[in-house]
Amino acid sequence: TLLEGLAAYCMDSLMTGNTNLVIVNSEKDKKELVFINAFKKYYTERQKTLGRNGKDSVRVVKGIAGLKTVFNAHQNNVVITLSNNQAFAADFTTQLALFADKKNCVLCGWQNMSENDNIDQEYLNQLNYTFPHPYNLVNTASYEPIVASYRLQQDSYPGEYYFIGFDIALYYLKNLKATGPDFVHALNNLPEETNYMRFKFARPDLTTGFDNRGVYVFKYNNYQLHKTGWK
Repeated sequence: TLLEGLAAYCMDSLMTGNTNLVIVNSEKDKKELVFINAFKKYYTERQKTLGRNGKDSVRVVKGIAGLKTVFNAHQNNVVITLSNNQAFAADFTTQLALFADKKNCVLCGWQNMSENDNIDQEYLNQLNYTFPHPYNLVNTASYEPIVASYRLQQDSYPGEYYFIGFDIALYYLKNLKATGPDFVHALNNLPEETNYMRFKFARPDLTTGFDNRGVYVFKYNNYQLHKTGWK
């Protein structure tokens, strides 16, 4: 879901006009190739549903050396790395920031790169680092009244499960009160955005349950993390 959200955001918000989209493969993470193939598949299929030619719309290169061969200083460059290898992420981000200084370049990837102590936050800001996340990381202040009560009772600040639990309970109990227990069979018709979660259910087929496809996309700008307006 996060991968598809990132692919959709790239297409909807970053691929405007003259844009160069490149995925960088580290070859140091076995799961990475699975992610890359899934990204390409979803991106290409979505291109086709929009009536665009999805063929060869995503290029995959190896490391910073491969990126330099396809980087275009006269275009907007969207660079994606899907590796969870922290050493590669730190080294690649540093090299990319130095190489792409004063050029049009946006770096996208997973949220954990923003927590990598070996990556200079200056580089993430310079590259407008962009990542998907299932929760609204910048909106916990909206819960201040209940957080104050929690801190009084527990003498600590609540973790993310506190906000998740509150929003899930609010969503399900609200719909239960409004329509009765049958609402669980029509979750795909009940989208809603709470303070911390986005409920956007989809049902792959009639033999399965529902998946929550609600995703947020964040980016660094002016040394702060911002929630984009993409939904």
